Amino acid sequence: MTRTKLIDPRRRVLVAVAVAVAAAAGLLATTACSRLADTVPTTSGNPSHSPVAMRLDKPKKLLGSWNESVDRRLRKPAIKDTDGFRKLLKGEPTSAVGTAYTPVEEQYSRELGVHRPGDNRVILVNGVSGTVTAPNATLSHVFAARPAITDVVPVPPGPLGGVAGCGSSQSKDGLTKFCTWVDDHTIGMVTFIGFPQSHDQHDLFRQIRAEFEHRAP
Repeated sequence: MTRTKLIDPRRRVLVAVAVAVAAAAGLLATTACSRLADTVPTTSGNPSHSPVAMRLDKPKKLLGSWNESVDRRLRKPAIKDTDGFRKLLKGEPTSAVGTAYTPVEEQYSRELGVHRPGDNRVILVNGVSGTVTAPNATLSHVFAARPAITDVVPVPPGPLGGVAGCGSSQSKDGLTKFCTWVDDHTIGMVTFIGFPQSHDQHDLFRQIRAEFEHRAP
């Protein structure tokens, strides 16, 4: 009798997070990828040349109802991934964020640890604020340094301006989507894990950016 090996959905999420973070950190290699700089390098938006300084702050609730994860296995990679963005700033960052959000309230048990019953979607958000000297070039660099993120296309950045692009990374655990924005004061990335492949995250990306990016006091 042949037994079918069942994959724990909690493990699937953690594997997907690991793959997503590796892709975002440029640690994976792939071929035949479509780079933003190779397609339309400057049409993802008008770079914002605002004298008003901006900063990034975490909302208590994301998208009105998503909770910040208490699972260190999700949050730690997002925090660590901000380090690469710090190096793209001129000078020191004025703020930095790296966190994860889940659509359901997380629960803990001795048997399962921290888990998310009924919904394994995760949104990772990481970014920095400071001085960005060349938003278009910085956006191209972000994706060029991450070859595992493929099918990169420019997208409208929304009312906050700057430039933006989105791409994806495919693994055996599913499709992970990445969207990045850059303006004169901030660099940020939103990673969507566990969403249906047919789901368009572009509007969510712009909404999430607006919930994180604010004028500096």
